[in-house]
Amino acid sequence: MNGSLNNPIRSFTYEVGSKAIVDVDQAGILRDFSYDIALYNVSVTNDLVPYRGGRFYLPVGSSQRIGAEIGTAFRFDHGLTLFATATISKNTYKNYMVDSLYTKASFDSSLIGKTANFSNNSMAGVPDMFASARLRWVPDFFRQLSMEAEYRMVGRYFADDANTVEVKSFSIVDANISIDQPLFDNLSLRVMARMNNALNAKYMASVWINPDRISNQAAFIEPGLPRNFAVNVALRYTL
Repeated sequence: MNGSLNNPIRSFTYEVGSKAIVDVDQAGILRDFSYDIALYNVSVTNDLVPYRGGRFYLPVGSSQRIGAEIGTAFRFDHGLTLFATATISKNTYKNYMVDSLYTKASFDSSLIGKTANFSNNSMAGVPDMFASARLRWVPDFFRQLSMEAEYRMVGRYFADDANTVEVKSFSIVDANISIDQPLFDNLSLRVMARMNNALNAKYMASVWINPDRISNQAAFIEPGLPRNFAVNVALRYTL
């Protein structure tokens, strides 16, 4: 950034939405459901984008994020609840030109005085879709017990402003079981066991934005963990 001060980042957000909880009066297994829906438009000027693995940042003229978000919950008989969420968006650079020298890991004299135009490209590091579904069961015969299974999906995106390094979409499944057992009037015991990435999927958990290129290959991947387990035991005391 050549030691100069950057202009302040400004954003304008427009959002409209609706949410409600709906009781189901008629006989059936569904007791009630709720929803929360929102449409949004975010315009940003002078945003900062990392380069060379975050060693320095460059300003973006303007960018725009347009999308829709929805969250729902369905509560059934016998302690079953289904939660689902989704976000679909289009995230683009509207006005973004950068000195071409910054697009290479090493100095290239042929790029002196030239610029790279990334206007209308997809924003680096921002997936176009998120989605999840989570099923919880709290049995009527033992309300201290809770079991959950969750599906999570992250859509494709790019790791660089030029949109040449694509990060593939992925899906993972998690599961957990917990018991919250009162011991005395003010003391309770909580035990939880969790299995992450139950199907042992291979995926990119995160990436370096605008990464260095080594031998013309981008070193940008931070792999996600394979199947793993966690156990938590906690005592809770209430005054």
